[in-house]
Amino acid sequence: MAVSALLAAGLSGHAFLNALADTPVSGTISTNTTWGTNGSPYVVTNALEVNSDVALTLQAGTMVQFFSNSMITIRGSLIARGESNSPISFVNAPSQASGGGILFLGSNYSSCASGIVENCVFSNMYCLGPAEYPAANAVIWSSYATLDIRKCTFQDFNSDAIRSTYSTVSITDNDIDNVREALNLVYSAGNIVSNRISRIHGHNDGVDVDFAWSGPGSAAIRIEWNEVSVGIDDPLDPNSVDAIDLGFCSTNVLIAGNIVSNFTDKGVSIGDFSYPIVRNNQIRNCNMGIGIKDFSSPSMENNTIVHCTNGITLFAKYSGPATGTLSNSIVSHCGNGITLLNGSTLSVGHCNIQDTLWPGIGNIASDPLFVDEAAGDYRLDASSPCINTGTNM
Repeated sequence: MAVSALLAAGLSGHAFLNALADTPVSGTISTNTTWGTNGSPYVVTNALEVNSDVALTLQAGTMVQFFSNSMITIRGSLIARGESNSPISFVNAPSQASGGGILFLGSNYSSCASGIVENCVFSNMYCLGPAEYPAANAVIWSSYATLDIRKCTFQDFNSDAIRSTYSTVSITDNDIDNVREALNLVYSAGNIVSNRISRIHGHNDGVDVDFAWSGPGSAAIRIEWNEVSVGIDDPLDPNSVDAIDLGFCSTNVLIAGNIVSNFTDKGVSIGDFSYPIVRNNQIRNCNMGIGIKDFSSPSMENNTIVHCTNGITLFAKYSGPATGTLSNSIVSHCGNGITLLNGSTLSVGHCNIQDTLWPGIGNIASDPLFVDEAAGDYRLDASSPCINTGTNM
């Protein structure tokens, strides 16, 4: 009996799977199953589903290959823990132009799928999304799931890396390079921390958050200590790539300690009734450092925005003007420091807006005198006029 048939029948004993090499898999896994290196590579030739209350465990060094648009659907749990010197690999099968993906699919907030994905490498993948999002695609999808994804590499595919809906996520210390959208969270909560995200392709974003979590527990989203660099335009849709994009009532979001550079649209985009805290970020070489629109109102403090065409712009794109507060921040060497459009307002205090002395308490308009601007060292020189001009927050 073929392995795929065994899996479909729920007869997937550990010893049998580990005894094979180049193992084709499809059908249904209905008992706890482990894939090890002895059976590797496991080739997903068609749809493969892991039942609820069932765990699929992948050992370090295992390789999983996918036929085009094939998918592993996890209704139970996936435990894929590689090691730094022996990662788990997810790739296209040699005969296929691209591989498939993984869908974590729970039923509701009390019956979630789950995944632990650590020290894994995903490359040359492409997968269609679930039925409710037929036009979208991603290598990892989740709906009603809890995910812990860390120390993984996602690289070189014409697809999004991770999309979550109605899920709680911890996405930390990953490298995501040369993809479409890197991370997209919809009705989700959790942490996006210490990731390195680069080369995001046309009309997509590095980190995209839409709608507030409505499930149990904390609704907070932390986007902290990430490096997000280089947006690559679609020639037919220029100036359309944001590093971090909040939309559609994204509340309870903290954007802090990120380094953002070289995006053709916005370093941070805040729209559609969103009210985040934006703190301690460095944003440089973007068309717009921070863009705020459509009744959004962020609290912004201790940010450094340099070498952008427009430092901070508030405007109405679809619905109405924006507001916000800005304190203890530097906007320097930008074509326009602060721009207010369509009746938008911004309260500014204890800031250095180099191109103009902005109204407000404690504002200055001076060269901030960075330590080594040419080398990207934006710490303040000992002689900087910005030292001791801020206020305690």
